[in-house]
Amino acid sequence: MAWICTKSFVWELPSSLVVLAADFVGAFSRLVKPASCSEWACYTISVKSPEDPPQEVQLQPVSEDMIIALQNHVESDENQLKSGLRFWRNGMHQAYIWMEGNEPLCIQWLLTSKDNEKLRGLPDWAGMYPPIDDEVGQVENLYAFKAARGRGVATIFEKALFCEAQKLGLSRLITHVHQENEATHKWARKLRWHRCGTITLFGLDFRKLREHPIFIHSK
Repeated sequence: MAWICTKSFVWELPSSLVVLAADFVGAFSRLVKPASCSEWACYTISVKSPEDPPQEVQLQPVSEDMIIALQNHVESDENQLKSGLRFWRNGMHQAYIWMEGNEPLCIQWLLTSKDNEKLRGLPDWAGMYPPIDDEVGQVENLYAFKAARGRGVATIFEKALFCEAQKLGLSRLITHVHQENEATHKWARKLRWHRCGTITLFGLDFRKLREHPIFIHSK
């Protein structure tokens, strides 16, 4: 089964029908100028037996005090960090951070089935998220702070997060990467994420439809 999602509604349909819908909207968007179409690749990975990260890595659950500090951080306007802070404001408070002294190195959100209702209530991008199954986690907004880049912190952090997910009783994780972000695709494959589907965003640039894009989740 696969999904068609909008801002407020979710429909589960046979995968074959959803694939046909994705093909149709892709062709339509190429013919009709007010229409737009974007795609993301979906990935999954098993965390039943995660590889142990280096011992010096200590991930911490993000706290309210940390969020206040991050809101005032010099990098608070960076897209991935700003998007994660929006998750927090909308009630999704399960995130992990790697600190070195008082300086953040890397942060990422971990969404689970308990966040499904909150995801439906997102003011933007709710359609990006079909219901998350039990024992599955969705990782979002991995952000490596600028001072820590070039040290492989994102890879080390992600391996540590796999261990945290396993401790929570999750068996696998899912994520998505924009089709044009080749560097992140290569990084995901290096970490042994496996391609498992596609998300197609279809929008019409008309006044009453602009705020209700359709997200097609096909396998």
